[in-house]
Amino acid sequence: MITHQIECLERGELDKMVITVEELREKISIFQREARQNVDAMARYMRHRLGEAIEIVDTRPTCAYCGDPFTAQRKTAKYCSTKCRVAAHRKGNE
Repeated sequence: MITHQIECLERGELDKMVITVEELREKISIFQREARQNVDAMARYMRHRLGEAIEIVDTRPTCAYCGDPFTAQRKTAKYCSTKCRVAAHRKGNE
């Protein structure tokens, strides 16, 4: 992405360097999803190559509602998404 922006700047195409907040958020979301997939793929590969001789520990926190591991934005995060947070709140009020 940076090299593309540098190329646009060199050609004088400044309008192509503008990115909206929504586009930036989408790119960050894609990057985070791909990073998680890469970690999971590496773990599968290591298990395949080394068999049971290696234990891979997932240090990510788990969601208090659904139990899935997630990448927390804050140290105090309890839920993986707004959906789980709201569902947990509604379940607690029943």
